[in-house]
Amino acid sequence: MGSSDKIVSGLSTHIEPIPLPFDSIMRIYKLIICFALLFTTVSLAADRITLIEGRPLVGTIVNVTAEKVSIETNSKTEEVDANKIVATIYDREPTGLNAVRTAIRNNQITDALEALNKIDVTKLPNNPPYMKQEYAYQMAYVKSQLALTESADPKEAETLLVTFLQQNKKSYHYYEICQIYGKLLSMEGKSALAKKAYEQLAKAPWAEYNLTAKIELGNAAITENKIEEARQLFEDVANIQTVSQIAEDQKALAKVGIAKCNIAENKLEEAIKQLETYIATTNPENTPLQATLYTTLGKAYEKANKPQYAINAYLSVDILYSNARTEHITALKSLQNLWQKTGRKDRAEETEKRLKELYKISVEK
Repeated sequence: MGSSDKIVSGLSTHIEPIPLPFDSIMRIYKLIICFALLFTTVSLAADRITLIEGRPLVGTIVNVTAEKVSIETNSKTEEVDANKIVATIYDREPTGLNAVRTAIRNNQITDALEALNKIDVTKLPNNPPYMKQEYAYQMAYVKSQLALTESADPKEAETLLVTFLQQNKKSYHYYEICQIYGKLLSMEGKSALAKKAYEQLAKAPWAEYNLTAKIELGNAAITENKIEEARQLFEDVANIQTVSQIAEDQKALAKVGIAKCNIAENKLEEAIKQLETYIATTNPENTPLQATLYTTLGKAYEKANKPQYAINAYLSVDILYSNARTEHITALKSLQNLWQKTGRKDRAEETEKRLKELYKISVEK
């Protein structure tokens, strides 16, 4: 062993660890925790875009239009088509906004309204305007969904929708609100204005929005008793060659529309046969479509003066597809009426009670 090795060896055998006082250890521990929290806070303090497919994008949203949202992530900017977005969550937004998103996603519209009413909109920043746009969208959406099921004033919802469309042309929710606005106008019998809303919807740069616009224009034409016009619109969609899940869903809705045309023209046997075939061949887990099929079948049986068959169709919605809010309300209202007509006053009263408890809707007598 060399002299240097002896020195090192000697030192290593005589160095003792210096004990730190307890309060010093605690100060070091707290510093470590603070640094950990600091870096955790920095990583979480960001905007987030949740997509229909793929990983969420985290960064800073730098631009929003009706067609795209731009977000800076890791020193690069990514552009996302609006029709690919499920939700945008903003840095430092009040927890109430996300509570509303969750309630809407779960179809709990009255809960969403309660959460919205707890948000102080005056505390949302004006620049950038994205949080205020989100609040305006959520309020217009919730009020319109309540109005479409006759559990809120349609005039208030219409005002909110118009205001949103006028003031938020660069919101990625713009085309969705065009569609909802058209539906509300159709319900109110304002077909000319509804058509304008759907024509605006058709200007969106995505094929599925054009298909949706045609479906909605077809439904509006039925309300005006323009059956041939409606049929042509539905057939245009039903015969498209585009292959995608969204396109297939729109084609299915177009077939329902064709059945509605047959009901309007009293071709009831043909409509019933079509609808029963669609029900048998459609994915039973596709709640919105199945609920629409069964409510339309119920209407066909009602018009054919087959109340028991109609009751069975509406009960299918009530039992299997109650998550489809609009169709469920339609089914319950129809059931209440049919129970009355068939002498089942107890069932009618029970259904009336459920409408009031679930949706705050009172049945007119």
